[in-house]
Formats: sequence, C-alpha cells, structure tokens
Amino acid sequence: MASATRDQVQRAAMLASVSGRSFEDIKFWAFSRRSYTGVVDKPLPLLANSGLLHKVTDHFKFVLSTGFAEGGIVEMESPFPSTRSSSSDMYDYASDSDLEDEDEDDFEGVSQDENSDDGKEHKEEGSGIGRNVAAIRKPGRVVHVEDVAYHTLKAFIFWAYYEEINFAPLKSQQKMLPTEQNAYNAPFCSPKSMYRLAHRYDVPRLKELALNDIRSKLTHENILEELLSNFTMLYPDVRNIEIQFLRTCMNQETIRRRLPSWIEAMEKGELPRGAAGVVSALLGCA
Repeated sequence: MASATRDQVQRAAMLASVSGRSFEDIKFWAFSRRSYTGVVDKPLPLLANSGLLHKVTDHFKFVLSTGFAEGGIVEMESPFPSTRSSSSDMYDYASDSDLEDEDEDDFEGVSQDENSDDGKEHKEEGSGIGRNVAAIRKPGRVVHVEDVAYHTLKAFIFWAYYEEINFAPLKSQQKMLPTEQNAYNAPFCSPKSMYRLAHRYDVPRLKELALNDIRSKLTHENILEELLSNFTMLYPDVRNIEIQFLRTCMNQETIRRRLPSWIEAMEKGELPRGAAGVVSALLGCA
C-alpha cells in the first residue's frame, strides 16, 4: 500500500476493524516523567495503527523487522514487563519540556497501574513470541521507545492519523498552556521535542512545521536563551534561523543589556559546546 494516500490507508484499517481485526496493532511504551535526579521514568502506553505510521516514516519498519525483539506477535494488553527497567539515565535531552517533572500531577490522571487492564493477570509481553497467536486476545507488536517522551510520541501518532499538530509555547516564552483542551484537538507538544523526533524519524514535513513554529516564537526577550541552548547546538537548521533572527535585533536595548552576561557565561564554560561558534557567526567570522 506504498502508493496509497493517508485517507486510503485509514479507510483500509477501519474496514479491517469492521471485520474483527483490531485497528491498533502496535503498542508503544514511552517515558513520561523526569525525576528529581534527572532520570526519566513512568513509562505509559500508547496504541497505534502501524499502517498509518509507516505511511509517514520508515523508522518503525526497521524496528519491527525480523530479528528484532519487537518483531514478534505478543499480547498487547499485557502490562509493562517486569523484565524491563521502568526508568533510564540514558535519555539525551535533559531539558525536554514534554516530560512531566516529578512533582507535577499525572497529565493523564491515571497511574501506570490503572493502565494495566484493571489489574487482570497477563503474561509478560515477551512471552507471546513463538506461542499460538490464536491464544492471544489482542495480538500485535510492542515497542519500547526510550528516546522520545510520551507526550511527543502521542502528538506524533495523532499527526500520522490526521496531519494536524498543536505546538505548545516555548518554556522561554513563559506562557502557560490552556487548562483544558478539546477532546477532538491535536494534543499539545513542544515544537523542539517534535523537531527532534522528526529529525530522528526522518519526517521532513514535520521538521519543517516544527522549525517554522520555533521561528515564530522567537522574541527579543528569549532569543539569547534559545540560541545558546544545548538543543540549538545539536541542530544546524535551528541554529541558523536563530542566528538570523538575532542579527535583525542586535541593536535592541534588551539584547545589548543582556549580551555581556551571556559572553561572561561562555568565558566561564557555563554554556554548551558550540557557543563560541555561534558568537563567531554573529560577528561574521564563521
């Protein structure tokens, strides 16, 4: 179905579900929280249709290919397996704003235990490999995503279904999300977190949308914080648009007043690696 449109793929999945095949055939576990120690934890489940995901990225085709643990058919209703760690200290985006901080209330209003099908006893997810698939109540594949936050992945799945995205304010904007969100709207996600996902999963259109949103939220007040961040140093396209923005407002009083303190922080080694290159680019030396 490589040449099928998104709507055709969705219709085919819906038609299959009418005949008894589950619409969701892939389950993700993704970390949702950042603990006081910086470790990410509290994995939460997300269900999706693999056909719609494959339509926008080849990433999961590789993950689900034969030879990988995720390629086996297992019981999708099983809880998080006790054989896996429910936390990780290897998450490489410490400032990810799509992770809840430990002292915040659960975003979904349910605990991990409440996501385990009312406490019914299940076999471990991995135990389905090699078993008679007919004995499994909800067959599918399970993928443990350890490098993307739950809220980012949730927003990505919605985008794969409807090509709609709803970006949250940048932390540097100091704006709050609405306290309520309509049930039919795309879930909020950080544009920086989504750019990171789109870069990893090679989704050019989504990268473009996230990049444009980041550009639209740059101001005189937050440009230095954004430009001299760890995130910006990792992505040349983000760095370039922020350098261009700063060049247009270098004479603003807000910038002239704050720039010396950032230069001093760079001299003390308090800024991420690459900050000197940004300053050189601003001065026309790079």
